[in-house]
Amino acid sequence: MRIHFIGINGASMSNLALISKNNGHTVSGSDLTLHGHDAKNVQNAELVVYSSAINEDNCELLEARRLNIPTISRADYLSKLSKEYGSFFAVCGCHGKTTTTTMLYHALSSLSPTLHVGAKTEIKPGKKKIFISEACEYKKSFLSLRPDFSVFTNVDYDHPDCYKNLSELKDAYLQFYKQCGTSFINADDKHSKFLLKRKNTISYGFSDDAEFVASSLRPTPCGYVFDVSYKSHLLSSFTLNVKGRHNVYNALGSIACAFSFGMSKNAIRSGIMKFEGVKRRNEFLGKIGECDVYTDYAHHPTEIINQLTLLTSFYKSTAVVFQPHTYSRTANLLSDFAYALTKADCVILLPTFASREKGEDDDKLYNLLKTKIRVEKIGKNEANEWTKNNSKNYACICYMGAGDIDNEARKLF
Repeated sequence: MRIHFIGINGASMSNLALISKNNGHTVSGSDLTLHGHDAKNVQNAELVVYSSAINEDNCELLEARRLNIPTISRADYLSKLSKEYGSFFAVCGCHGKTTTTTMLYHALSSLSPTLHVGAKTEIKPGKKKIFISEACEYKKSFLSLRPDFSVFTNVDYDHPDCYKNLSELKDAYLQFYKQCGTSFINADDKHSKFLLKRKNTISYGFSDDAEFVASSLRPTPCGYVFDVSYKSHLLSSFTLNVKGRHNVYNALGSIACAFSFGMSKNAIRSGIMKFEGVKRRNEFLGKIGECDVYTDYAHHPTEIINQLTLLTSFYKSTAVVFQPHTYSRTANLLSDFAYALTKADCVILLPTFASREKGEDDDKLYNLLKTKIRVEKIGKNEANEWTKNNSKNYACICYMGAGDIDNEARKLF
């Protein structure tokens, strides 16, 4: 079958296309970020799969329907695909989905699982025994899925274009929870606590009231060594080769899930140790003089805080080149964005990456930031020139955002 994938960001669909190709299909794809959309792209397709971020008036989607080519949402296609595997694992949460899903893949790697994530990866599709995927809450997409095992990393207010408040978002998570087999819940996350003490629930965290507990965190040059106990019985120590306390939570959720599935401590420990990060998650790109340059997918205040907390613990001065992602998110979380970004020494604010939305940039975030921190507002095409001219003033510069700013950052090297 010839399958055409329509996306906003190429990475979000490329892994799904790779799995489909591995299953014997002929695949093609287009994305807004890199090459744009064109109606002629779908003319030879026998099935069109479209991202939930694609609007109904998208030219490729309209053309497919005009030609009576079957169309299916990414979420529904993912659901259909997952049923071809023996066991289905899903990772949901407003932050850390991609990292945790990939960690879980490594924890189960001795079983040759197939991995689906929204980031670029070099991991090849595995066998049909185990399928591991992110479960995205945007437009309630995850409600198409019915996993045997699920990890809930956290719950945090996001996607104001489809959830009017946190309560509505939590309702969606509860509905998804009810569709899962066994669920692993972050006991330390304040907005996830409402899911605890329900049937088929296993908790994890740093707090002693969790069932899987991480303790004795010891920093290493690359990450951490930490102990994991299950119901007060020490299981083992684990080595994590990525930095950031939030990543210990991600690893712990993966460890709890893999151990409960029946994986040996040695297999899990070996897999977690081999995990070395995901593209655009605190990814080191190179040096300009003495300045280290990173790229990171952070586009929500909580993610920005996590990333800047990590960087400022290692660097004496940090600048952020930030591309806001969607007008609705910035407007609804304005004060939270301002608070998060003030953890840097300087913010270079780029025009909003509109993605699926229509609108115009305004100066609200800039005006709020300029009363608190050094901030400049420039065009995306000026970002690299700014970095080259100012790298001597900062120990670290991080390009942040979920849009196409990553493409600019990579042009530096």
